[in-house]
Amino acid sequence: FVINQEDLLALMDWYETMSYVDLMEIIYENIIDMIPVPSKGLNPRAEYFAQYAKGESMKDAGINDGDLLIFERTDKVDDGVIGCFCDEDNVATCKKYKELNGIVMLQPMNIEFEPIIIDPLKDNFRCLGRLKKVIKDFDWED
Repeated sequence: FVINQEDLLALMDWYETMSYVDLMEIIYENIIDMIPVPSKGLNPRAEYFAQYAKGESMKDAGINDGDLLIFERTDKVDDGVIGCFCDEDNVATCKKYKELNGIVMLQPMNIEFEPIIIDPLKDNFRCLGRLKKVIKDFDWED
């Protein structure tokens, strides 16, 4: 088993509060590890980052606490796409993007959670990436 340099991705600590600055500065300040990721299904010309899922807000999309999420960097996603977003509190979150009449909703995929309502004209909000892969670890219990 050989790991090529192009199969290594930066694992980010996106859930910590961060200053709202240039994305590359955020990335370099928040790298916690470099991890090998299978390149199948990833565009060799695109840039990617990874983070661990925290919590249960996306469980109905098959994303569980501790899953490794691979995002393609982009500053916009289409309606209905799951992405990584930096909200007005400068904390990154993985949610489904919904837009209606100029208002953005970051929709959790678990009915026990409320959507995050964003007014892009007033709130400090940005899209960081589009979800491309979910890598799971299985914790087998006896």
